[in-house]
Amino acid sequence: MRNQSLSQQRKGPTVYQLKLMGALNRIGVYPELEHEIPNPEHPDFPFRCDLFLKERGIDIELDGQSHKHRQAKDAERDAYLLSVGIKTSRWTNSQVKMDADAIAGLVWAMM
Repeated sequence: MRNQSLSQQRKGPTVYQLKLMGALNRIGVYPELEHEIPNPEHPDFPFRCDLFLKERGIDIELDGQSHKHRQAKDAERDAYLLSVGIKTSRWTNSQVKMDADAIAGLVWAMM
C-alpha cells in the first residue's frame, strides 16, 4: 500500500462529519463531503476537505486524535489553502460531539 494519510485511507464519512453536516443542513448550508484540492507539492496526494463550502471558499476540518501530532503540517496546509482563497475552520471531533449546532452557527457566521 502506498503511503497515504488517514483521510485518504478512510472509506466514507466519519460519524462527526455526518453529525456536523446534518446540523449545517438544518440551517440551509449544504457542504460537499471529502472535496479534493490539488496539492502542488504532492500531486498524487491532494488535500481532502472534510466538509467544503465551495461557493464560500470554506474548508471545515474535523480533527481527531491523530491531529495532536500534526499541528505543524495542518498549519502549512491551512496556509496554502488560504493563499488560494480558501479559509479553514478547524474543530475537534469532541467539539462536534458536544454541540454540532453551535459549530454550524459559527460556520454560518463565517459566511
